Amino acid sequence: MGINLNDSTIMDMVTASERYNIPVDTIRWWLKNKDADLPTGSFRRFGSKWIVTEDCMNYIKTNKSYSKN
Repeated sequence: MGINLNDSTIMDMVTASERYNIPVDTIRWWLKNKDADLPTGSFRRFGSKWIVTEDCMNYIKTNKSYSKN
């Protein structure tokens, strides 16, 4: 399953950070280090920008160990 670019639940990391109250650095860390744990097709890199879906952010937010520590 890929990302549907017409989906209104897609956002960049800054928007996701503001909406879910998770620092951009933490989201970036998850995308780079925990990508196998995240739902398939819930994030993608376009050039230098990371695009995430609500599924990705909900997983990070609800996971008890979403901090980098």
